[in-house]
Amino acid sequence: SSRSRQKMSDDMMEDEDYEFDYEDSDQDQDDGQVDMENEYYTAKGNLQDGKLQDALSGFQKVLDMQSDSKGEWGFKALKQMVKALFRQARYDDMMQRYQELLDYLHVVTKNQSEKVMTKIVDFVSGSPDMDFLEKFYDKTLAALKSSQNERLWFKTNMKLAKLWFDKHEFHRLQR
Repeated sequence: SSRSRQKMSDDMMEDEDYEFDYEDSDQDQDDGQVDMENEYYTAKGNLQDGKLQDALSGFQKVLDMQSDSKGEWGFKALKQMVKALFRQARYDDMMQRYQELLDYLHVVTKNQSEKVMTKIVDFVSGSPDMDFLEKFYDKTLAALKSSQNERLWFKTNMKLAKLWFDKHEFHRLQR
């Protein structure tokens, strides 16, 4: 009798149709994140292989894939674009992308933004172009004022002061 109950229970399970026809917008978002991640790492690979134009195009694709919402992959793509353009001494393009990156500071955690910004400020500080550096530091300081990141603001101000000292613009150090 228990065997017949088991057989009946198995038959009932087979009769029930467990198809799930629902749309999972979270899954679509996850797929979009995976696509952006893949595009980012492909572009980064191109950058490491010296294929700068392919890399920049790939990073631009990541930005385009975000649609209206800024996210972590866009932040990372912009960081790579800024560094690549700086290495090529394409300062105007770099500053344009840097401004976009600064607009992303609220998207990532304070620690992540501070880490990236510190690296970029240190990286760019090696430029021999003092006029460019002054514009760069001014733009950075303006963005940091609104982000309430005192530590990075102070560090950038110190770099700007050193720049003025090196340029013998001592009167500017008094502000």
